[in-house]
Amino acid sequence: MVHYGADMEPVLTLLAAVEVAGGVTAIRDRERVRTDREFGEPVADARAWIEQGATWLHLADLDAAAGKGSNQEVLQQVASAVGRRAKVQVAGGFRDAASVAAAFRAGFDRVVVDTAALLPGDWLAAAFAAHPHRVVASIEAHNGRLWAPGSASDGAELESVLTALVAAGCPGYLVTSVDREGTRKGPDLGLVRQVCATTGAPVGVAGGIAKLEHLHELVELAPDGVVAAVLDAALYRDYFSVAEAIAAVEPRFDPYRWGPAQPWGMTQGL
Repeated sequence: MVHYGADMEPVLTLLAAVEVAGGVTAIRDRERVRTDREFGEPVADARAWIEQGATWLHLADLDAAAGKGSNQEVLQQVASAVGRRAKVQVAGGFRDAASVAAAFRAGFDRVVVDTAALLPGDWLAAAFAAHPHRVVASIEAHNGRLWAPGSASDGAELESVLTALVAAGCPGYLVTSVDREGTRKGPDLGLVRQVCATTGAPVGVAGGIAKLEHLHELVELAPDGVVAAVLDAALYRDYFSVAEAIAAVEPRFDPYRWGPAQPWGMTQGL
């Protein structure tokens, strides 16, 4: 999931999101799926992000994630339309071995298992082993506990779930603070650090990313294990473009400080 620049500094992998509900592009604000405005058409959106430089897409079926239907046919249309111009991570509705296997047969590159499927999760160890480094766990959290309404996972204590996933051989995690979605406050860095420290595995982050500064903060967590970020509502609300996000996370040399370059006044001590 992680790649490196010419100076071997880690580069945050960015995944441009195409999230679907009711067959159209949508976004999720905490517990609410927003379809009340036009966000675009899934295939066209995916092509636009690739034209801006995206090399990974995050396709999510918001209806399937909520147990309210399926948009898998739409996600497959998106994947077929982009071909091999970008790799594709798919999420939403993956709660058993059969659905995971079907996703790989359909040509998706990585599968994110629903938070709702983590408890009980006896099948997960076999799935992680059968598809090395291609199946990751979704950790959606609310007030420090798992958030998966209507499932056995809802409200589960985070640390114990992470410990169980490590024992099962989980190779990576996608971490979302539901509390931060739609707030423009940035990801919950405390939550991200907790997952990194407990698992020692690569971690991707979603939810709350609304400024380029939030990406800078995630780049600084690369030594802890943060390797990827999902760009979702920020793209659809024009907070920044894929191209701007890519430029923001590229390694660069600042003569006054290692890390993301600072505004001129800050580097001059003003």
